[in-house]
Amino acid sequence: MRVVLIQFLAGTTSALCVFIARPVSSIMGKSDEISLYDPQTLLGCFMAGLVSVSASCRGVTKEAGILIGMAGSFFFMFAKKLMLKFEVDDGLNQVGIHCVCGCWALIAAGFFDSRTGVFVTGNMAAAWNQLIGIGAIFLLAFVPTYAFFFTL
Repeated sequence: MRVVLIQFLAGTTSALCVFIARPVSSIMGKSDEISLYDPQTLLGCFMAGLVSVSASCRGVTKEAGILIGMAGSFFFMFAKKLMLKFEVDDGLNQVGIHCVCGCWALIAAGFFDSRTGVFVTGNMAAAWNQLIGIGAIFLLAFVPTYAFFFTL
């Protein structure tokens, strides 16, 4: 039950964070090509919060889950703007949700875990292990895919 609560808190906080931050940024004159209350963006931020805490929801506190979800919304919005800038066709924002927020989830697990995290123990071993995991995932997923599509 605790894991479900942390998942829900992270996802809801992520969507709420972008729901509040978007009007504030538009008042400050920093509007962009993404509409103010785009339902796809709000749902994408909810999913980004869920993915962001998925690697660590068993071992973090509720407060840490909220912080991880909030950071996930900003990583998601950054990835969405980056995809628009480089004109990458990512209609469902899967790169931002699963790639960027998935990497953030692994990094957050190394920092926020209540037993082995950097913020609890002060030891960077858990964070380094997570970064090695991100590198391994990149090698096992991106490199063969790139080789396949390059030869195709």
